[in-house]
Amino acid sequence: MVPIPKGTVLLIEEDLRLQQYLAVTLRLAGYEARFARDAMEGFAALQNYHVEVIVMNHHLADMPCVHFLETLLLDKNYHNAKGVPVLVMTAFPMALHEKWRLFRMGVKAVFLKDGDFAEMLHLIEHEITARHKLLPFHALPSPRMANYLSYLEE
Repeated sequence: MVPIPKGTVLLIEEDLRLQQYLAVTLRLAGYEARFARDAMEGFAALQNYHVEVIVMNHHLADMPCVHFLETLLLDKNYHNAKGVPVLVMTAFPMALHEKWRLFRMGVKAVFLKDGDFAEMLHLIEHEITARHKLLPFHALPSPRMANYLSYLEE
């Protein structure tokens, strides 16, 4: 029997080797992982999948992280992703004013890609737990939820 994942994480990272490493890391930690190599694939994934956390690289090949966040906030095509926590990973230390700009745009945390992703897993766990406390019923009904809703309608 396959265990039910703790949540779904969208990882936007262009380095395929790092993607593979994080795929194993996330799955071993009990999460379902979806991947995108750049911002455009990330937007496509957000239209096709229900995700509970977005983890993205600060430097994307096709679009700065800030523009991705602006589009996510302002474009009506991504209304289903409003309120999804975003975690940003970076290979280099970031200036404080850059971090604050990201935080003002709704980013929950910024962390270094230092090879030890325990901090990332802790942040994901924290955000998903907080989200489940705030939103006990997800926007996409599960089979159990559909049965419950049909029961209420009767």
